[in-house]
Amino acid sequence: MASPGMSIHDQAKEGTLTRSWLQDHLSKEPDDLDEYNFDGYTPLSLAVREGQVGAVKLLLLKKADANKTVRDGRTPLYIAMSAKQSTERIAQLLLAHGANVNFPIEEWGNETAIMAAITQSRDPEVVRLLVENGASLTRANDRGDTARSLADQSANPAIHKALLPKDKQEGWQTELESLLAGGIDDPQTKEEFKEDLFRFIEQQGLEDIFPSNSQYVNDVAENAIKARNSSPSLPVLGSSARIRARASLYKVIFYCDDSGSMDKDDRWGSLKSVVNAMTEVMTGLAPKYQRTVQLRFINKDETSSDLQPSEILGKLNFKPNGGTKIGTVLNDKVLKPFVKDVIDGGRVLDRPYLVIAITDGHPESEDTGKFRSVVSEYRDYITSNGYSKHGKNCQPRILQENSLFSKLYHSPLHQPQPDRE
Repeated sequence: MASPGMSIHDQAKEGTLTRSWLQDHLSKEPDDLDEYNFDGYTPLSLAVREGQVGAVKLLLLKKADANKTVRDGRTPLYIAMSAKQSTERIAQLLLAHGANVNFPIEEWGNETAIMAAITQSRDPEVVRLLVENGASLTRANDRGDTARSLADQSANPAIHKALLPKDKQEGWQTELESLLAGGIDDPQTKEEFKEDLFRFIEQQGLEDIFPSNSQYVNDVAENAIKARNSSPSLPVLGSSARIRARASLYKVIFYCDDSGSMDKDDRWGSLKSVVNAMTEVMTGLAPKYQRTVQLRFINKDETSSDLQPSEILGKLNFKPNGGTKIGTVLNDKVLKPFVKDVIDGGRVLDRPYLVIAITDGHPESEDTGKFRSVVSEYRDYITSNGYSKHGKNCQPRILQENSLFSKLYHSPLHQPQPDRE
């Protein structure tokens, strides 16, 4: 949490920048975005040096100069090679926002980022990333070294392979996996849950929403380990606990088909059971004050927000009737009020949304491609407003099978848990 009076440089360094604070500050002081502090660092270069991925992403989305050097001549990409953490992810973001991969650092012997990657970060994944983005292997520094000659001096065979073309890298990934820390398949402690959550956050490009000091993530990890420890006699699956913890990062909107056909073959009864059970599954590890969902229907007007799990069945106690304008209503009742109106109103999305659409058939009274076109339209809209992995690309996915729910629901973890704060 930022202290009152902290500068943009201080917040970039500490990782406390938020989208709303930065938006407000730059509306008043736009030149601060690339301004040097007393030590000759820009906000971006400080965030890079300290490994503050969320701050790096926020600054780049506001068009911070990805190539502006600090006073000693180093670029943000070069600085990233010795960042305190998250070098690969920070390099991905910088390259996605125009960082010059071959910029020679004159004051540092005309070294380039890939030379620093080989000698400083020593991370084969980072080297591979730079090679894939056009890093020169033959450009020489003032000592006559090239990236290739430096790699030849390395004792790490994975560094050598990282320079090879993709078609000659057979077996490289397996070797890297043995060299680098693997994932935690069955988290046993709060810290392991936090580590897994932040890995997932990085994979999904959500660092600007959940920075490294996020209290929300800390609370979810705390609840996850409490849930595990509260049922020691049950064969609790760590993978299911991990998935539930990840799900708790999202705000869930159940978008339900309440057309006339849903009244057949007990489809409506099945929908009620699924939504009721999934509410606990998807929110049970969230902080208590955030353990809510949104519920919207194709035909019935429902304006209640932030429903508690105990309220769900009451909201579903009616007879379905009407048509299936699933795409049109997705826009009107879900995406426009929850996403577009918020962003257009100058506000920010404090958590990502997970929209779960439940339907039994094809659309009526609208083009059959309407649902997909609405999703595509909002993909472009949120991308243009900076809500995506790199600020450039976003790919919503339409899932047709509920295998994830099946896996979760049939594990002991779907059972209601004791209250957790």
